[in-house]
Amino acid sequence: VRAQLITPIEAFLARSTTDNDSTAFTRRFFEQRLDETLDRKRGSVSLGLVQLEGLQGFLDVVPQPIAQEVLRQASAIFREQLRGNDLLGRWNNDTFAVLLPDTPGTAAVMTFGRIQIALSKPVRFGEGETLHLRPLIGVAERQGDEEANVLIKWSEQALEQASRNDSRMALYKTNPFVSA
Repeated sequence: VRAQLITPIEAFLARSTTDNDSTAFTRRFFEQRLDETLDRKRGSVSLGLVQLEGLQGFLDVVPQPIAQEVLRQASAIFREQLRGNDLLGRWNNDTFAVLLPDTPGTAAVMTFGRIQIALSKPVRFGEGETLHLRPLIGVAERQGDEEANVLIKWSEQALEQASRNDSRMALYKTNPFVSA
């Protein structure tokens, strides 16, 4: 009986940590892991937000199975470019978050550059249809002992800055932004 009760509980907990559509971690779980990582680590930690322009309008008009197919392909593209200890979460409808432990900002920019190139290729779905995701990337590196909310704020500011520069990527430094 105990085994039968534990299995549904474990399945429920697994579902609450993973976004059903994209298979990335949920934002809530991702933020918990971000907090844990920042509590444990005193070295370099980088956080990136990747907004996939063109995805929001697309998700509003396509059937759920097609939306799921595209989101899962995007997650797979991320995972191909990430290391085993990096975390991928779905931040909101059109944005993913990536946590790079033990990664300084300059190395993070290189990783996100690879992600940007991979995500810039058209995603195929359905019966030969394609979607261009046009990634915008904001990256922030932990400078000292900043809490998660500060690192998130910096990543959001870098994402905003990325929308205004040609490279479509920005690295937040305490003074000023660096176009990546």
